[in-house]
This record gives sequence, C-alpha cells and structure tokens, in this order.
Amino acid sequence: VSQSAILFLVLCVMAEAFDFGKYQPLIPSNEEKELCKKHANGRSLENTYKKFWKTCYVYCLYENGITPEVLLTPKGTLCCDFVGIGPSGVCNNGECVPFWRS
Repeated sequence: VSQSAILFLVLCVMAEAFDFGKYQPLIPSNEEKELCKKHANGRSLENTYKKFWKTCYVYCLYENGITPEVLLTPKGTLCCDFVGIGPSGVCNNGECVPFWRS
C-alpha cells in the first residue's frame, strides 16, 4: 500500500469525524444527514446535498429515487444565501436570516 493511499484514507476518516458541514453551509452536516435517514421510511439513503441560494434546505436522495425529498434544515443552521461560500446567516423555518438581522 502506498503512502499516498494511507494519507488519503487518514484524511477521509478525519473529514468524516470533523463534520465540515457544521461550518460550511454548502455541505450537509451530520445532523442534516441524520434528518434524511429519519425520513427514509425503510429506504436506503443514497446521497445528501445542498444547493446554492437554498442552503436552509437539505436534499435527500433515496434508493431508486429520481427526485430528491427536500427537508428544512434545523433552526440555527448556518446558511450562505447572500454571499459567496462562507456563512452569512442562520436558518429559521427555511429562510436564511442574515447575521445583521438576527
């Protein structure tokens, strides 16, 4: 096994443990992934993702699904519907409330 393969494996494990989605609004957090799993109704979860300008929603794609189910992210989740990729506010019932308004 090459050193680069080992390094890649270690980085993947660290990334999963760190939960980048908690701090990067365009990546689903572990809490949002769990929300998708709770709504699976016996189906296996294939993928979770978010969209630009809609970061207060998490998209859950289940097995054999073409259209994802869209769920509200938990209240207080960081969002970035206004500027770039960094957080610009917090979610409240599907709306990204800017920091300057909260």
